[in-house]
Amino acid sequence: MKHFHVKRLQRTLDTLHAQLKTWRQSSWMESPNWTRRNDYFGYDREDDADLVKVDTRTCGTAGCLAGWGAIIAGAKFVAHPGEFLELVAPPGRVRAVLSGEEDPRHVRAFAGEYFGLDDHQAHAQFDSENSYARLWALAMLFTGGRLTLPAEVTQDQAEGAREQGSEAYWAENFPREVLAEMEHLIYGEVFYAVDDQDQAVRAAALEAARQQADARELQTA
Repeated sequence: MKHFHVKRLQRTLDTLHAQLKTWRQSSWMESPNWTRRNDYFGYDREDDADLVKVDTRTCGTAGCLAGWGAIIAGAKFVAHPGEFLELVAPPGRVRAVLSGEEDPRHVRAFAGEYFGLDDHQAHAQFDSENSYARLWALAMLFTGGRLTLPAEVTQDQAEGAREQGSEAYWAENFPREVLAEMEHLIYGEVFYAVDDQDQAVRAAALEAARQQADARELQTA
């Protein structure tokens, strides 16, 4: 992964951490401005309905890592009335997409490209079942440990995430939580996205997380 992609991933994860109540890993993006006609079938719409741009700047908007990455990248969510929010117009291409001159991008593909992830990595990184610690653990493994982990998850942050249907554990030494999750991904289960990872990259990632966890313990001792 190129250095500037690491910076993009760091910025997006830091943005989520600052406002954990806006994180909902089970949804690409949800906004109070957008009502789905059918919560179970996003395609329930009129066949001739036009794409529209959806305002995601409203308080109460929540989404996953991929969704927020797309927004930070400058993409705009678009949808047919009644659909789930999962399509985006790339930066500067909203008019072309809404007019039908260009096709919208799926947010998973757009965000994966923005972060520099391959298909296997994107599938793992954007999995709807990822816990908050696993989001960071996967990012650390994929980047070879070139991320700065947040020091902690406060009780208020954890409660805010739970209000949005996500799970973030209250951890005073969050780097230790991430390190444990990294080790679980590597040693505790079959996980194809990291199984064939270069050993040197994996070792560097583990060492970086370990050093950050140790530094946090020294700060709080």
